[in-house]
Amino acid sequence: MKKIHKLQFISLIIILFGALSYKTYEQYINIHNTQKLLILNNSESLATFIEAFRSTYQDRFIQNHIEITDKTMKLLPVQTISEISQRFSSSVNGDIIIRTVSDRPRNPDNMANDFELEMIKFYKKTKTLESQFVEKEDGYYYTKALYITPLCMKCHGKREDAIPSIRDKYEEAYDYKVGDVRGLISIEIKQKEYFSGLYDDLKENLMITILMFLILSVFIYLLIRKISSMEDEHIQKNKKQQELLFEQSRMAQMGELISMIAHQWRQPLGAIAATSLDLNLKLELESFDIQTQEGRDEARDYFLSSLKNIDALVQNLTITIDDFRNFYKPNKQKQQSLLHVPMQKAYTILKSTLSNVEIIEKYDSKEILELHENEFMQVLINIVKNANDNFILKSTQNASITISTWDTQVSSIMSICDNGGGIDPLILAKIFDPYFSTKSEKNGTGLGLYMSKIIIQEHHQGKLSAQNTSDGVCFTIELFKKDVANAN
Repeated sequence: MKKIHKLQFISLIIILFGALSYKTYEQYINIHNTQKLLILNNSESLATFIEAFRSTYQDRFIQNHIEITDKTMKLLPVQTISEISQRFSSSVNGDIIIRTVSDRPRNPDNMANDFELEMIKFYKKTKTLESQFVEKEDGYYYTKALYITPLCMKCHGKREDAIPSIRDKYEEAYDYKVGDVRGLISIEIKQKEYFSGLYDDLKENLMITILMFLILSVFIYLLIRKISSMEDEHIQKNKKQQELLFEQSRMAQMGELISMIAHQWRQPLGAIAATSLDLNLKLELESFDIQTQEGRDEARDYFLSSLKNIDALVQNLTITIDDFRNFYKPNKQKQQSLLHVPMQKAYTILKSTLSNVEIIEKYDSKEILELHENEFMQVLINIVKNANDNFILKSTQNASITISTWDTQVSSIMSICDNGGGIDPLILAKIFDPYFSTKSEKNGTGLGLYMSKIIIQEHHQGKLSAQNTSDGVCFTIELFKKDVANAN
């Protein structure tokens, strides 16, 4: 599996895991909030009931002028509620504890604990809130403030104004004013999973989801691996097809170059034949008097000069063959070179066909580049050969090709511009397509520019483009510097 596919797989798994985690957390929060809301509602109902019960007892004692004695003491609201709360807590195994407490209780058993004292201070400070619901690690705590009402003042106002039986019985909890916080109803509900069934369902669904997640992960992994394998096969197939097209293009170009070599050899071979014929005639006509020393010296000098000319012509033929052989020598290694050097080598192969074309060279690039030199020469030969074919087709007068090179901050650029009238704008965008040719009548393969673009883009990580100018067309080759090419 390729690195990019591994990253895609890991990213997808992370996204799926994140979505699963978020959904599970969301379900847990919903259950938890529902439980919390239900406990709050129940706590409010209990507090309302206790408050109504307490008020009713207070009304009965005051309205009926019941005297507080040891017998009636236990019927007081605080005493009765405390006893009822204890029995209720016992019946639910201590999971719910209900108390009416104060920071100034008359009954020590009703003294507020630390948390309740803190809440009494809170209510005294705010003086507007009636209740608070707090969740802690060990349970839920609901408190409801008990404020002094006018009816309460008969027992908790000034001591001298209190009911005699209360005044005589208690020395504490006087001097309150209407609206003061007397205490609070405290309900403690211990932490317990009241929605255990829903939590069990959540756990079961979570296990199923995790299993599905693992199965889906394996399936996605196998699918991405299969796609990666198919992609590799497709890349290899395209690579083989490109190599086939590349060889087909080179073979077609080889035929053209052989024709150039034949044309380039014609003059040297003719000169060698003429020199050989001249020497034969000299011998047959006995042009030299070999009986004398002077004649022999003249014959020797003439023959040596002629043989020297023949040797020079043979050397020229050898150089032409070497250029051709080097051009087609397979070489996968890049060579360091200035941008114009491959053009100069290409010109030595093409010069015999460019006798009527002016070549203008403007080489300003100083950057040392790594090139597949022979492949790069193939691109240049394609472009220059096409320009020359166009000159011949259109009978262009004063034909010229301007070759320029220069450097930018990120690349080295070569432009090859001619004055052959340009390319029809309707087909300009198609010239780099495979098998597209404007030379069908001349058996054009339509592969030259297509393979040229492949060589520049894929083998050199560069760009090859063509634009019409006022009098012709410009082909531009841009080769990026190493760090820029790697970024692209």
